[in-house]
Amino acid sequence: MKFLISLPFIMPGHEQLADPDALVTLAHAVEESGLHACGVSDHPFPQMDSGPAHHAWDPFSILSFAAAETKRVKLVTLAVVLPYRNPFIVASAARTLDRVSSGRAVIAVGAGYLQAEFDALGASYERRNELCDEALVAIKAAWTGEPVEASGPGWIARGNTMLPTPLSSPHPPIWVGGNSGVAARRAARYGDGWAPVLKDAAQAEKTASAPAESLEALGTRIERLRELERQEEREAPLDICLLRGGVGWPSPDPTPEIREEVARLESLGVTWISFHPTGDTVAEQVERIQAWGAAFGHSAHDS
Repeated sequence: MKFLISLPFIMPGHEQLADPDALVTLAHAVEESGLHACGVSDHPFPQMDSGPAHHAWDPFSILSFAAAETKRVKLVTLAVVLPYRNPFIVASAARTLDRVSSGRAVIAVGAGYLQAEFDALGASYERRNELCDEALVAIKAAWTGEPVEASGPGWIARGNTMLPTPLSSPHPPIWVGGNSGVAARRAARYGDGWAPVLKDAAQAEKTASAPAESLEALGTRIERLRELERQEEREAPLDICLLRGGVGWPSPDPTPEIREEVARLESLGVTWISFHPTGDTVAEQVERIQAWGAAFGHSAHDS
């Protein structure tokens, strides 16, 4: 099992936790603890009263900043809302992050849920799933470095190319976020990983998503994912990164109960777990990251 530490959002009253220098400090802590990745979310222009949202730095910029200060840890966009952007802008930003990080980028993407943000950015909320699929096809085509002949809403490529290509071969891993059947099929068809979220029915309704309230429910969704993989004739199974968002662990340390849950998740086929460490200060979060690293990091298992 690998662990992805979700770096703090920009929240009123807690801005110091998400100061760029603080985020780099936390990324250092993840790397030094032996844990495996850190990630930041994507909300360019949220409307805070219209649903569960938060402010966030641009993920590609802040992760490039972290890349310059780290050597090993993976850097994950958690998750870029593809319908907000021209797909080739995303492709260029992602290959840049992959290059400056020496191939450590993971591009987690999603269709989005916050309609007020779609409206402010001039993106179609109703067509978000279609736009997400079209973007993934276009992005992967651009990453080949070959001429692209394609068109989509508001754009047309007539033999355009993108060089240099990403450092990762054949490209940075793509993880597709979301609990719905549509998201799972998107992951099986276009992605290298699937990122479901533990959330109850009320949380799911607020984020226009499907609930996954228990490990049993998650197990059922993973079984469906494996069937989609067979239908798509995939040669290798997808990574599964479970996002423990609003249903995160209340304990700051990996208790025996948490260790048992991690073992259960691994038996279900989960390969990554992402969560927010508790702590109201950077020092507290560093301490909690160190505790998780002692239990689950490289140093805990390499001897």
